[in-house]
Amino acid sequence: MKKNKLSKPTAKAILEKALANHRQGNTALAETQYQQLIDLYPAYGDGHNLLGCLLLQAGRTAEAVVKFQDAVKLMPNFADASSNLGMALLAEENIGDALEAINRALQINPQHWNAIALRAEAWQRSGQWERACTDLLLALQLNQQWTDGWYRLATCAENQKNDPLACQALEQIVSTVKSDFPARIRLGRAYLACGRYLQARQIYEETLKFDVPLDIQELAWGNLGNVLGKLGLMDEAIRALDEALKIQPEAEVLWDSWLAARCYSEHTSRVALFESHKAWGLRFVKERPAPWGLPLRAGQPRRIGILSGDLRDHAIARFLLAWLPMTGRSQYTYHLFSYTDSEDHVSAQLRDAVSSWQQVAELDSTSLRETIRDDEIDIVLELSGHTLPNRLRALTERVAPIQATWLGYPATTGLLSIDYRITDEISDPPSDDVYAVEALARLPGGFLCYAPGAEELGAQIFVGQESRFVFGCFNNLSKITPEVIRTFAAILKSCSGSILQLKHFALEDSSVRSWVLARFNAIGVAADRIQLLPPRHSLQAHIECYNEVDLALDTFPYNGTTTTFESLWMGVPVLSLRGDRHAGRVGASILHNLHGASASTWLVENVDAYIERALYLAQAGKRGVPERMALRECLKKSPLMDGKGFAEKIEAEFDRWMARLAQ
Repeated sequence: MKKNKLSKPTAKAILEKALANHRQGNTALAETQYQQLIDLYPAYGDGHNLLGCLLLQAGRTAEAVVKFQDAVKLMPNFADASSNLGMALLAEENIGDALEAINRALQINPQHWNAIALRAEAWQRSGQWERACTDLLLALQLNQQWTDGWYRLATCAENQKNDPLACQALEQIVSTVKSDFPARIRLGRAYLACGRYLQARQIYEETLKFDVPLDIQELAWGNLGNVLGKLGLMDEAIRALDEALKIQPEAEVLWDSWLAARCYSEHTSRVALFESHKAWGLRFVKERPAPWGLPLRAGQPRRIGILSGDLRDHAIARFLLAWLPMTGRSQYTYHLFSYTDSEDHVSAQLRDAVSSWQQVAELDSTSLRETIRDDEIDIVLELSGHTLPNRLRALTERVAPIQATWLGYPATTGLLSIDYRITDEISDPPSDDVYAVEALARLPGGFLCYAPGAEELGAQIFVGQESRFVFGCFNNLSKITPEVIRTFAAILKSCSGSILQLKHFALEDSSVRSWVLARFNAIGVAADRIQLLPPRHSLQAHIECYNEVDLALDTFPYNGTTTTFESLWMGVPVLSLRGDRHAGRVGASILHNLHGASASTWLVENVDAYIERALYLAQAGKRGVPERMALRECLKKSPLMDGKGFAEKIEAEFDRWMARLAQ
């Protein structure tokens, strides 16, 4: 017996040979030696653990799990064994048991870097992005050389919609690997989402200085175009998008961005605007589709399908909620097709107002067409136009007897497969029929109906503390074009002591603030004449900012819409310039339908009159609370807030469409 014991190889000797072969890639021999070690020394936990590692590397995950389980039993206080078991269970997609094993490892060693990284992966696989981000940050603190961790953190932050954290991770990647062009593209998008427009512009312009592949060039030019558009530099934006389209002329997202940018451009004529949309549409639909060939359902309510990506806390939803809950006729039922990426309390309100709701975000165009057809929709009403994201491509074929567009886009879609575009006689007078491929359905009393949300309803009207006369513009920076800035500057120069308030979420960024002030300073307006307001913590706080404003200045050639309603709701008059197209006539439409108010005083036809009228209204002085309350009452009593009346007139329009179809 003694001789046999002496001849038995030691566990350490076998382990060293197995490890050497394992490291050299001689895995078959290493496996044999690990197994020999286990056979001779069954209680030797390291043998089970290392054989598990070899099996896991070979993709034999089920076998690896068994070996790691043996190792954990033999070495219950060895964190690596529990961590490795968690890794193998993750490979088997057994997330629950994997988390149990990983947490056991962290109970043994709370600073076990690999276990923390594995737990982050488990959270990531189960879609728990916030937990994944927390663990990834901890793991990166423990191992700052873990480059892959920054990529994973960026992905998790993007999925969590934690844009500042995505910026942090992607900045780390780009600073480490300057030629990581996909990371640069992602960083620019994260900057844009955070309102850090100038950093986004810089990263894309820097990327284009490299000798980059064509696909990266296309992405850089396209994203640069979007950034320039957000800054109100529409002509530069269009040129950047032109460059992207030269590289990838079939990129539909680029076409949408290019067409939308032209709606904002003061140098795009309405003829050119129409022709560009029509040319886009002819790429898909060469001639107007034949009428619906199937018989209409008899004796049943007509089904209205509403297709939108903004069925959440968004301006579009406010205009829907103004009238959808008021539809009480038996002739129509309403069915929402949502491609909203995140639902909220407003989504729930919309669900309650309709007969059905379907989430279609993951459907391609073919599947979306089938879904709408299967639902036997009679009228499909899309609400996005070329605004991103949109599902216009699904409507290039007829999916319902009648296809229409409304609300979300200020121009023709260009698609001959869209039968109607809902508007009114002010936004699109009869002479403008030639600028739409759709038939223009003009609603009496305006094409908009507004419903303040609960927070807006609670907003109190009072006169702010500012003693100077305050002009205000709370529109997106994309609408504050160079011509608008020149006009605002002329007003401030002529109106001694007055100030201008601008409000937009991007103004939280110091570089954007400095850039905006520099634009005014370049044409002679000092920084102390401009007040830049960052976002507020709630909608009510945002709305109550209007109490400091004495006169709201509308933008052109693209008017405000939601901001105009917000301003009027808070009793602040809006000075608007009537343009020569829909985007520039929305202000006129709203003011024209504001019954009982001196709306004509606030509507002008050219820039010179705009400046003169602003000065005239400033000289008239500040309006008190009674005057502001009176303006709110005018809005409440007008067709612009008559939800029941709007429901009746839009359904009367549906009646006309259905009657024409039946002829």
